[in-house]
Amino acid sequence: MAKKLKVLDLGNCKHLTRTPDLSDFLDLEIFILAGCSKLITVDCSISKLRLLKTLNMDGCDSVEELPEEVGSLESLTEFFFSGSSKLVTLTESFRNLKSLSSFSVNYCKGMNKLSNSIGGLAKITCFSLKGCEGIKKLPHTLWGLELLVKLDLSFLGIDSLPDSIGNLKKLKVIKVGHTKLKRLPDAIGQLEMLEELHCPKCLDLSGEVPNSIGNLFHLQILDLSCTHISGLPDTITHLSHLEELHVRECRDLTSEIPDAIGELSCLRILDFSSTCIFGLPATITHLSHPE
Repeated sequence: MAKKLKVLDLGNCKHLTRTPDLSDFLDLEIFILAGCSKLITVDCSISKLRLLKTLNMDGCDSVEELPEEVGSLESLTEFFFSGSSKLVTLTESFRNLKSLSSFSVNYCKGMNKLSNSIGGLAKITCFSLKGCEGIKKLPHTLWGLELLVKLDLSFLGIDSLPDSIGNLKKLKVIKVGHTKLKRLPDAIGQLEMLEELHCPKCLDLSGEVPNSIGNLFHLQILDLSCTHISGLPDTITHLSHLEELHVRECRDLTSEIPDAIGELSCLRILDFSSTCIFGLPATITHLSHPE
């Protein structure tokens, strides 16, 4: 019977410290260990699961390292892991997961580096390191993942984004909130498919927003709340699909709001609360859907 099993869900087994021998589960496609907070060891027999597509280890707080055998999961498309303060780095065998499309390693506060080999995982479309605050520098190979659609770097220790971010032509969502980011690179304007740019509570982010942001014709959400930006460029009025503009508590924002902002016909949410602006342009009355 076990040989026919497609899904094995051991989620929230709070007393599980080691996964069982998986050698007989050769047809397994989904393996869930989410919430196994006392799990320490993943049995090396996991290498036998050549058909496994999803491995969910969210909330496996006690795991200190993943076995090299994880790199044998040649069919794996989704990997989810979060919550371990003991995990410092990922096994180098991760570079063998050529089918991986979704990579999510979140809130591993002890993790301080990511191998350059991540750039070899060319099929990744969703990539998240949210809450891995020990990571202060990202591998340059990350910016070569040309199929990337969603990138979440929130709560990292990074202070910059390289110009090579412009290589990610398919990127639709980028989240860099709660980081030490100091500026948005001009290359941000090369992300022609971008729909959402989230930078809330980047307390070191200051100065003018780059003019190149006006090239993001598909942008729907721009969140710069609680930053020290001092002005919005006139090119922001080129964002014809913009639905939400958040600059709440940007207390350095004292320059005039571009007059043509009222021409953004899709705008629904315009949040300038707790800023130092002196007024709104008359064109604001042209907005048909403000909230």
